Amino acid sequence: MEQLSKTDSHKSSIKEALKGIKENTQSSKGEIRFNGAVVTGTAEELRRFQKLDFIRASVIGATIDKY
Repeated sequence: MEQLSKTDSHKSSIKEALKGIKENTQSSKGEIRFNGAVVTGTAEELRRFQKLDFIRASVIGATIDKY
């Protein structure tokens, strides 16, 4: 990402992401703490994650018919 922040057309977005990573790792000895994730798929595909201990909450966003 540091390399992309010098050459990519999305420099400001990449620099902002790097800033967030730096802030996120300051108090954790360089380890990134995840606050969440976005997982996509059908309801059937996502059902396998339903009973996992590390899943604290889930929300169904937009749904569309498969094309």
